[in-house]
Amino acid sequence: IKLIDKAGKEIHCLGYFSHVSFQGNGAILGVLSDVTKIKLLENQLVQSQKLETIGTLTAGIAHDFNNILGAITPSAELIMMEPGHAETGKRAEIIYNMAERASHLTRQLLSFSRPDKYQPTCFDLNTLIENSKDLFKKSISIDIDLKFKLATDLKPVDGDPNQIVQALINLIINANDAMNGKGWLQIQTKNVKIDKHFLKIDPAFRPGEYVSLSIRDNGPGIPEHIREHIFDPFFTTKERGQGTGLGLSIVYGIIKNHNGVIYVQSKENEGTTFHLFFPASTAQPEMRKVESKTAPDTGSGTILVVDDEEGIRDVFDVLLQLLGYKAVVVAGGKEAVEVFRKRKSEIDLVILDYIMPEWDGYKTFHELKKVNPEVKIVICSGYSERKGIDQIIKSGVSGVLPKPFTVNTVSKKLTEVLSQNQKKN
Repeated sequence: IKLIDKAGKEIHCLGYFSHVSFQGNGAILGVLSDVTKIKLLENQLVQSQKLETIGTLTAGIAHDFNNILGAITPSAELIMMEPGHAETGKRAEIIYNMAERASHLTRQLLSFSRPDKYQPTCFDLNTLIENSKDLFKKSISIDIDLKFKLATDLKPVDGDPNQIVQALINLIINANDAMNGKGWLQIQTKNVKIDKHFLKIDPAFRPGEYVSLSIRDNGPGIPEHIREHIFDPFFTTKERGQGTGLGLSIVYGIIKNHNGVIYVQSKENEGTTFHLFFPASTAQPEMRKVESKTAPDTGSGTILVVDDEEGIRDVFDVLLQLLGYKAVVVAGGKEAVEVFRKRKSEIDLVILDYIMPEWDGYKTFHELKKVNPEVKIVICSGYSERKGIDQIIKSGVSGVLPKPFTVNTVSKKLTEVLSQNQKKN
């Protein structure tokens, strides 16, 4: 039974009713038990299962998508490297750049969807926002004008970049829905010095240097009587089936997990601004390595490639020959072990896909090691789940090559692994 309490809040009750005799007359005796908390836990379990399913589905799609990009990216790069075809090279460069953008977007989607552990690092919010612009734009209607106002010389912060992106996505989607897909949205960063006056806003503030991140929209605003509930789990003003009511509560949890503060300013018919504050870090932000555009390393030797995707095998066949290696390509784990058993004396390294039918990378890895415990094996996979990959790394894998890859990443990884020891005779 759903009831409304004195405060106007909906509660769930379980009722027991029976016919009784009272003062010589028939009556009904009723007992109501408040089961609101139990109902909330049930909803949390259902939502948790839904989110886990979505994460698993996204990971599987990303694996297939990365396999496709794994063939497109290096193929375009190989065309770009051909001399005397300037016009064709320009077109190939367009394909390469689009594939790189798609790869970046896939990584962001995986970071957003999978339940990773909190992985703190020192990073620059402006750089994170710049790298996530495509993902932000994909989260809103094309009729919304997305603006950015990023401060120069912004101080770094400590935290998990993936979680911050998730919080931003939730706020952006929330604003998009509030504006019904029309209006403008601004993301702004700036350095802020917090003093005792900020305690009036939120007693969680501590004096010191902070970095402010605000998300402002020109939507209808949030009515005052519901503002205090917006961070409550499962609280939503949307129609049934239109929202989980978890978006803002997740944002709140992420900000608190970063020792930050979040508060909202809103005025009906004028818009809403969510202010996120993060303690500034005194460390230097970790710099993302930019791949060198120099000529790829070349080498020699025979490399066995194991991948169930024909496009990937074809790319490796051409790419390895270009780099000076001899390629032997097979489609599955069983075939790989048979070939390796016959030709183990000439094979210097194995590039092994992780997700394959019948024998997966884990089983194939151990079967190859039975034939030659010293064989060098590089795992190549676009699969998002790290658990299985981590297990195989602990077993003695020589390296990991993520899909999609480029000519340079392949050449550098091969040089790195093969140079660990003298090439066998």
